[in-house]
Amino acid sequence: MSYAVDELARATVGRILAEDPRLIMPVGALEQHGHHLPIGTNNFIAEQVARAVSKRFSILLAPVLSYL
Repeated sequence: MSYAVDELARATVGRILAEDPRLIMPVGALEQHGHHLPIGTNNFIAEQVARAVSKRFSILLAPVLSYL
C-alpha cells in the first residue's frame, strides 16, 4: 500500500492520521549539479529516501517541498 498523500483519497488520509499523526515531509533544493545532472537531483533523492522510510514504517508521505 502506498502512504503517499497525493496518491490516496481524503478519507483514507484522515483514517491513517487518526491512527498515527506522523507525516514525512521530504525537502530538496533546486540547484545545478553540473551539466550532467538535472536541477531536481536533490528532490529525487529526498523523495526516494522518504518513500522507503514511509513504506517500511507505514507513515504518511507528503509531496516533496522544493526550494531555491
